[in-house]
Amino acid sequence: RYFRPLTPETAHVRLAAVGEGAVYVTWDDPRQEHILLAYSPDGGATWLEPTTVGSPVEVLQRGRLVPIPGGATLLLWERAGFGGPCNLAQATMEEILGGATDAGRPALEGLTACPEDEEFAPVAEGQVLMVAGGGSDALTVAVWDGTTASEPGDGQWSEPRRLSFAFEDQDFARQVYLSGLGDTPVQLPSGAAGAQASWALIAVGTDQGGDVWATSSQMGDLEVVFAPPPPWSAPVSVSLGEAVPDLPAIAVDTGRGLHALWSEASAAGVAGTQLLYARRDGAVEPGSTELGWSQPAGVLGSPAGAAQEPSLIAEGDRLHAVWRAGQDGQIFYGQAFASDAYAASGWTELLPLPAP
Repeated sequence: RYFRPLTPETAHVRLAAVGEGAVYVTWDDPRQEHILLAYSPDGGATWLEPTTVGSPVEVLQRGRLVPIPGGATLLLWERAGFGGPCNLAQATMEEILGGATDAGRPALEGLTACPEDEEFAPVAEGQVLMVAGGGSDALTVAVWDGTTASEPGDGQWSEPRRLSFAFEDQDFARQVYLSGLGDTPVQLPSGAAGAQASWALIAVGTDQGGDVWATSSQMGDLEVVFAPPPPWSAPVSVSLGEAVPDLPAIAVDTGRGLHALWSEASAAGVAGTQLLYARRDGAVEPGSTELGWSQPAGVLGSPAGAAQEPSLIAEGDRLHAVWRAGQDGQIFYGQAFASDAYAASGWTELLPLPAP
């Protein structure tokens, strides 16, 4: 009456053996658009009827079993239709097998994409390391920490960290970028009698020429995962077009506003014909996640056709700019009120500076 062959990609089967004979299997049912969970309490000899995971009105997929050493077994799954780069929920086996149809709490909310080819490795009592992205040019790592949990399933995930590896090969003075990455936790000896061994991450990948490289974290006990964020914010793109931007000129006004002026060319090796401008409001606090930068706008050019190598200063409430125009190196000057610099009409008439 009904037949649909399942492939590894559509079924997404996951298996976990836990404790004294408990075995869990989870897979996607494409017809129901739900995750099914089967449980054996005796090492696979007998099985209970499969249970539907989560709310029956949601579309759930791609379950991931996470056995916690000395703790509960978690199930992570994706919730479709909730927006965002990835919407994961989790619950314990006790909650799911107990019939809670709405079981599920948000998990790993800091992910920029749902984990692929993920692996879960026990690293200590109450702790599990997740490594995702194996085989790609970047890995995502996070740790479940249930060491202070008072109830099964209590604990927290660390903020996910994305790790990529680039460095300079000192022997040949060239930049190396690793891809095809694999990552694993390795228990290192403590060096002290009776002291607990620590864990480190070992990453292995290949460079552009096919050579294999290995690197290890310098922090034990997975401190690399729980380390504070870097002091710099993530870079944001200020120039948004497909043109090729040149080095920008930057100025800061008395109100802490940032002003950027740069030349853009239609292709590499071609001289830019226009200067673009963007600003960042001085009211944006340091460390803010707001973008803060305005949309770039073309504001200055030159009669000679080319406009390159701008220099910019802020003095009082005005911006002053100079730039090189044409093949003969003619220098042009313009000024604008800082509040009006985003529009070409806000700049004064272009003035060629005298030169021999």
